[in-house]
Amino acid sequence: MNVEKQSEPMDEPNETADQTDEMKDVHPEPPTHAINMDALGGEREERNIEREDITLAVEDLNLFYGDKQALHGVSMKIPRKRVTAFIGPSGCGKSTLLRCFNRMNDLVDICRINGK
Repeated sequence: MNVEKQSEPMDEPNETADQTDEMKDVHPEPPTHAINMDALGGEREERNIEREDITLAVEDLNLFYGDKQALHGVSMKIPRKRVTAFIGPSGCGKSTLLRCFNRMNDLVDICRINGK
């Protein structure tokens, strides 16, 4: 089977640089971000945890399930109205610490907690 490809008509010549500039004035390019990045401000404020309003403080927290110690000497301060993330490998105690904050370990008979 022999199929002939029909040639398509040639496009119009490219616009000149002047015409392109005029088009940009009439039709500005759409923003590349959904958020106006300039409105966010570019200045970074230096923060010091000692000057923050602390909402939760932990000092030398140790947690035991029976004879097994799950948390060892945890100390930290969590400032009010700030995003705080607990990151670490599986099994390092992130969820166990959160359970302390939410007093969920109070329901576990063999759980013992000391520290401030």
